[in-house]
Amino acid sequence: MGGMEVGDWITLAAVIVALGLGLSSLIQTHMLQKRERKERLLNEIIEWASNITKVEWYKDYPSMFNIQDKEKLKAFMGFHLGELHSNLTSMRAQNHYISGIAWILDKDLYKSIMELILCFEAHIIFIKKWIDALAIEEEEEKKVIEKLNQNELKLDELSKKVIEEVIEIKARDIGKGGDE
Repeated sequence: MGGMEVGDWITLAAVIVALGLGLSSLIQTHMLQKRERKERLLNEIIEWASNITKVEWYKDYPSMFNIQDKEKLKAFMGFHLGELHSNLTSMRAQNHYISGIAWILDKDLYKSIMELILCFEAHIIFIKKWIDALAIEEEEEKKVIEKLNQNELKLDELSKKVIEEVIEIKARDIGKGGDE
């Protein structure tokens, strides 16, 4: 009863190999899940940035051209802009969520996203100023609209920059085999 027999050594070797294969499989599964999660989060950022480029304050302009009465036109614009302002402010929670994702994934991407969020916040302010300018005078309203147009171009530019950075991260991950 002293030593191990050949059969015991074979069983022990088989158990060790099985444990090694199981551990290897577990590690690969974990890495795959991590890559898939990162891919999903990066896709969420692309979708979010794309949604920001779809912000169009002028979507109802064709219907406003039919309004001849200046007071009715201002009421129409006030309602439309108020609705737009509300929609934009409701996106703030998603902005916060996206910035949190970027903070974890990539610091350069985070900086670009924060720049986009600041521009987005400025857009909300310009919409509010336009609403306020409706009650003042046309010249002030024109100034606000011009700033809003400039900011909208910047929003588009920054959104595209974020999307390009995400695509670069994805390409870099593919080049590395997704390991990070």
